[in-house]
Amino acid sequence: MHVLYHHRTTGQDAQGIHIAEILHAFRSLGHTTELVSFADRRRKAALPATSPADGSALCEPAPPSSAAPPPAPSSAAPRERYAWLGPVKRLAVLYECAELAYNIWGVWALWSAARHRRPDVLYERYSLFNVSGVVVSRLCRIPMVLEVNAPLAYEKETHERLVLRRLAYALERWICSRSTRTVVVSTPMKEILVREGVPADHMVVIPNGVNTVEIASRLGQHDVRREHGIGARLVLGFVGWFKPWHRLDRVIELLASRPEWRGRIHLLLVGDGPERAHLEQVAREHGMQDAVTFTGPVGRDRIYDHIDAFDIALQPHVTEYASPMKIFEYLALGKCVVAPDLANIREILTHGEDALLFRAGDADDMGRAIELLASDPERVRQMGARARRTIEDRRYFWLDNARRALIAVGLESTAADGADRVVVESMVRR
Repeated sequence: MHVLYHHRTTGQDAQGIHIAEILHAFRSLGHTTELVSFADRRRKAALPATSPADGSALCEPAPPSSAAPPPAPSSAAPRERYAWLGPVKRLAVLYECAELAYNIWGVWALWSAARHRRPDVLYERYSLFNVSGVVVSRLCRIPMVLEVNAPLAYEKETHERLVLRRLAYALERWICSRSTRTVVVSTPMKEILVREGVPADHMVVIPNGVNTVEIASRLGQHDVRREHGIGARLVLGFVGWFKPWHRLDRVIELLASRPEWRGRIHLLLVGDGPERAHLEQVAREHGMQDAVTFTGPVGRDRIYDHIDAFDIALQPHVTEYASPMKIFEYLALGKCVVAPDLANIREILTHGEDALLFRAGDADDMGRAIELLASDPERVRQMGARARRTIEDRRYFWLDNARRALIAVGLESTAADGADRVVVESMVRR
C-alpha cells in the first residue's frame, strides 16, 4: 500500500516527532510513503529517487521493523529556522491570508503527487484554513484520513488571536466533515468539534503513542544525575517546550513553599521555550537555583536518559483536549505521573494505579500528591511498573495508531509484528 502524507506545519517539537513516528509506523507495517510538505520540499528534492518496477515516483521503502526511525527533532528543540514567522503572526490577518493562500501550492503539490503515482490513501495532519487535502481527495477519489491534534479555530481564538473567525470555524467544520474519516486524539476534542457541527460518527478517537523500540535503543548512554549534580535526591521531572499553560512556575513556587523539601527533592526541567526566562526568574526570586535544573534543549539521542532520571514525572497542566506525547513516554519508561484530573487525562491515566491525579489548577493538591509519593518509594516503584503495563495493555504504540487509521477508512493493514510488545516486556522485567 502507498501512503501519501501531507502536512503544513513548520513545528520542530512534538509536531515533528509525531510526523516522523507515523511515517515510520506506516513503513514498519510494510507500506511505502511519500511526503508532501512545503516546509520539507527542499529536503525531499535532495533525496535520491527510486525506480520501482511499476515506474512509480519517489517513495521511501519500508525498513526492517526493528530499525530505529530517522532521527526526529527533540520535543525540547528551539524553532530558530522559522523565527521569522513571529513578526508575521503578529500581523494576524496577513498571516491568516497566507494560510489561505497556501492552498494554491497545497492543491497543486498533492494533485501532482497523486497523478504521478496514485496512492491508496491520503493522510493529512490538519492545519487551520488548509482545504487542499480534502479537495485533492475528492478530485482524485482517494480515501483520506485527517489527523486532528487540536481544534485549531477554538485554540487560536482562546490562546492567540483569530481575525477571520467565522471563516476559520466554517472551514474547520467543512474539512473535518469532508475527509473520509477524521482521527482526533481525545474524546474532549471530539466533543468540541461536535459542537462546531462535525458529525460525531465521522470521527474516531486515537490517542497519541510511543515508540518503545527507539526508547530501548537510546537508553543508558548518559548519566544525567551525575552530569547535573543531582545525586540521590528525589527528582520531579518535566520534558517539553515550555509554554505558559504548562504552569511550571507554580511547581517552582510549590517547592519554595515547602522548606522541608529543600535538599530532598529536585526539579529537573528538560527543554526550552518562550517561558524559560520567566521560570528562571521565578527560581531566582524564590532562591531555588540549587533545587531546580534547566537543561536547555536536549536532542532525541539524550531525551530518554533524562526522563529515566526522573522519579516522578509531572504534567502540571494541559489544555482540556490534548493527548500529551510526553505522558506516553513517561509511562513507557516506567514513571508514575502526577497530572491534573481532567477528562482527556483520565482517558490515558488511571488514578492510584499509574498516576496520582490532582484537582486541576490546585497547586496545594498537586503538592499533596507529590508528598504522598515522595514518602513512599515502594509505591513509586509499583506504580512505575504498572505504568509500563499501561502502554502494553492499551496498545499505545505508533504502529497500532497507524493500523487503526487505515482500518478507520476500510483499508487492510499488515498484521502486527510484535516488536513493540517484546520491547515493552523486556523493559518491564529490567
